[in-house]
Amino acid sequence: FAQDDSLEYVVRLYYVVPSDQEPTPDIDVTLNEMIKKAQLAFAELMENHEFDRKTFAYETDADGNAVVHHVVGAANAASFYDKYAAALEAIYGRYTPIVDDMEAIIDEHPPFINIIIFDYDEGPNLCGEAGRNSRIAFVKLGGGCLNHHVMAHELAHVFGLWHYNIVDDVLIPNSYTHESMLRSFRSAEWLNISRYFNTDLKNSTGPTTTHMLPPLASPPNAVRLRFEVADPDGLYIAQLVVAAPGGGDVIASKRLQGNKAIVEFETTKLGLILDGGIVTILVVDETGDIADFHSNSYPIDITPVLPPPEIISIPDQNLAAIVRKTLGLTENSDITQLDMLKLTTLKNSEKPEKRNIPEHQITDLTGIKHALNLKYLYLWNNQIRDITSIVALKQLEVVDLRNNQISSLYLQGNPIENRKPLLELLEKNPDVKIYLKWGGEPLPVTLSHFRAEHTNAGVILKWTTESEVDNAGFFIYRSETKDGEFKVVNPTMIQGAGTTGERNEYTWTDTTAKPNTVYYYRIEDVSHAGMRKQLATVRLRGLVSASGKLTTRWAGLRKQN
Repeated sequence: FAQDDSLEYVVRLYYVVPSDQEPTPDIDVTLNEMIKKAQLAFAELMENHEFDRKTFAYETDADGNAVVHHVVGAANAASFYDKYAAALEAIYGRYTPIVDDMEAIIDEHPPFINIIIFDYDEGPNLCGEAGRNSRIAFVKLGGGCLNHHVMAHELAHVFGLWHYNIVDDVLIPNSYTHESMLRSFRSAEWLNISRYFNTDLKNSTGPTTTHMLPPLASPPNAVRLRFEVADPDGLYIAQLVVAAPGGGDVIASKRLQGNKAIVEFETTKLGLILDGGIVTILVVDETGDIADFHSNSYPIDITPVLPPPEIISIPDQNLAAIVRKTLGLTENSDITQLDMLKLTTLKNSEKPEKRNIPEHQITDLTGIKHALNLKYLYLWNNQIRDITSIVALKQLEVVDLRNNQISSLYLQGNPIENRKPLLELLEKNPDVKIYLKWGGEPLPVTLSHFRAEHTNAGVILKWTTESEVDNAGFFIYRSETKDGEFKVVNPTMIQGAGTTGERNEYTWTDTTAKPNTVYYYRIEDVSHAGMRKQLATVRLRGLVSASGKLTTRWAGLRKQN
């Protein structure tokens, strides 16, 4: 991507080293590669969700490489941790200088985003920190933290993105990063109006105003939160934020039009807003102006609008005990539907010396279906055989039931990305049946990357699988239009890896591709039983001349429905 140094909204890199430490060799080269990959990751996010292939700009030199500003810290390595922690506080408005003239660095060009890389291996158990819309992000160099995934993650926060927890969000794999925010449709929708992704937005003429209306019940387990919003420049998007570990989650999002609107969010995430919670409505207008967070936060009490709580039954007393312990309820107290809605994590002890206590003697999960907001379930070393009760839990992200008595898994309808634990289970217990598709065996392949690019030898297709089950191989199809007829272009099936939990990378060259032609390629896998599945379609961007000179080489991944 071409960089325009005249742009007002630009990302800048600062490398900070303790006063008694030598700079890391080739750090400028490393950071240049990182920021380029992060930039491409955002570009692919936007294109994957059918917005323009646009991204942010960063400060570059005459050769197009990232400018890295070197700063010698005021603290030595021995005291750098305390200074690092103090600097993190700066993100939240309590700035303590960590390096000479750091305040001047931050304020020198107000619209600039500053990524500050600390050359330090100790400190907090985190790789980075960033305040949303704060114009500043911190990344730690040591501990395996310095990579483009961390940089992209912290940049996402600075651009105003939150961790998303929206049921109807769409995630499309990003070949540059595994970060969930850079796979989300809601992220792309937000960035589509960001001033860091657009150079032609008008200036804001007035502030956004919001007013919270009384909440309404939406039986049986939901509540409707309502807001009046207005902006003279036109409304673009509104998001509902609730408190969560790590700061907050966006649990709902609405695209808006016009200058005034009444926005309604219906949610079952009552556990996050019960007991005197606070909700925030984030509004962005058509100029990319983001309404102030604190001015649009509202205390909420939904108890008066809810029906009397219904007592639910959890027959397994050992499971009920863990639920009460997690919720802070007294022993033998009733457990209600509203109590269960507060659960986001349920976990028993993992310490070996505690494996004989009741919380490791669970046999029945009946009643857990009421935990509609449960995201993480860890019930190791029990006697569980039937997991039918968790089918209704649409928010589940992690289920860890190692060392139980499970013989069959029905997981259809779940966006499982890491199949390695399932494959390990298959290897250890060949008789276990794992169903990811109703009425059939597991789909053979988890595809994480599929791209096409022109070369002098033809069009090279590259793809990566994270796991394969009974995979015989692949066929490649080609068409000159998105909705046209796709024809097989590889006469011999490309051999797959069978059953494996390891990553495999594949390359195949289409030597029959014509110059000056845009193609669509589709990949299909075939199991040893003959089952076929279309995995993804990629559009080859750019034209190749007769001499093989490439004009552009961007390609985007599309998931098959």
